[in-house]
Amino acid sequence: MTNAFPLVLNMTISASLVAFVVMFVRPFLRKVPKVFSYILWLVVLFRLICPLSIESNIAVIPISEVGTQVNQIIEESISSMEIGKEKVSQGQGAEVPNPEPILDNQSQTGVRSPSESSSPVTWDILSRIWMLGLAAVLGYGVYSYFSLKQKLTFATLVTRNIYEVDTILSPFVLGLISPKIYLPATVQGEEREYILKHEECHIKRLDHIVKALYFLSLAIHWFNPVVWVSFSLMTKDMEMSCDEMVINRWGKDIRAD
Repeated sequence: MTNAFPLVLNMTISASLVAFVVMFVRPFLRKVPKVFSYILWLVVLFRLICPLSIESNIAVIPISEVGTQVNQIIEESISSMEIGKEKVSQGQGAEVPNPEPILDNQSQTGVRSPSESSSPVTWDILSRIWMLGLAAVLGYGVYSYFSLKQKLTFATLVTRNIYEVDTILSPFVLGLISPKIYLPATVQGEEREYILKHEECHIKRLDHIVKALYFLSLAIHWFNPVVWVSFSLMTKDMEMSCDEMVINRWGKDIRAD
């Protein structure tokens, strides 16, 4: 898993650049339907979860160079230190020993240079920290899912895929393959109809799958605050664009309601 973290690091940098562009453009799209802002966040999502373009020529940090850049820096610093020592010894009038036997002795004794030992250890530590964060976020997601399922134990089927339950405060869609709509028992009348239209719009657009993929990207890129901000803004644009679709479909007369 040591090689996985440089890949994730490359993905998170490229996705952050795209996210910054979306955040910059988003205020200029206020008079444009929110579905366009929502689509832009899907581009960010693609950059977060799809590594196919990481090895392309437009990659921010080619994977083959991620591990070697650190080694080159360390090797250059070691060379400069050796040159400095050589100049100091020459200035004192001491004879400069032949460095070749020293290198041979190091190779014979099996002593590794810092570029061979320190760099892999550093990436290994970073990879372990990343994996711990990934497991923590995924574990929280699993815990939240089963806690929510427990609240829906006594949900009552109303019709088709619509359920009613008195243990929740707001409606939502749950499930990936066969999504179901859960409504609070207190929601009745015209408000209930509008909420159903809204949630059915989410299912039709596969928003429940998009949110699941975005949560997966949160788990993978948990260390990047830009991803968390992107998820929040994406959710807001998703909800507003869904409201706009309901209004356009059923008429602007229901806007106030």
